[in-house]
Amino acid sequence: FDLLAQTLERLARFPLPPVHLLVFGASRLPALENAYPVRCLGRLHDAITLRLAYAAADVFVCPSREENLPNTVMESLACGTPVAGFHVGGIPDMVEHEVSGWLAPCYDTEHLALGIASMLKDARQRRRMGEAGRAKVLREYAADVVARRYMALYDAVLATSSEARNTAGRS
Repeated sequence: FDLLAQTLERLARFPLPPVHLLVFGASRLPALENAYPVRCLGRLHDAITLRLAYAAADVFVCPSREENLPNTVMESLACGTPVAGFHVGGIPDMVEHEVSGWLAPCYDTEHLALGIASMLKDARQRRRMGEAGRAKVLREYAADVVARRYMALYDAVLATSSEARNTAGRS
């Protein structure tokens, strides 16, 4: 959370409406409690509560140093909440800069704060980004879409394997 703490320190320099942090997955973030009011929801275990938490947020911040394809980013986008994070790992595969969220250069907390501030200041921009993020999740990551991609991959692997066996049998 050190990068989040640095980002929030920088965010405090921007003229913004009151900022409140809604945190889940952790029970306490003492390093952040002095900067902004913090509401820690702890671990959320059911889909309805998760959806409500994402929907309550104006922006979801993912300050990860490394990630593959984080579920939290996909869940946020699926709920129509834009994401701010670093251009690292699989995050850029899901978040399109200034389309469905904000991607800051790796560990550039000043740039991440700028993106968060930009989204917090402009409700129409947030709404457009949220809609674009949800559309991308439905288009590229919905269960039926992913299942079809796996089936196509398996079919291609089986076809290649079958061709290799047939070629080897003729030798």
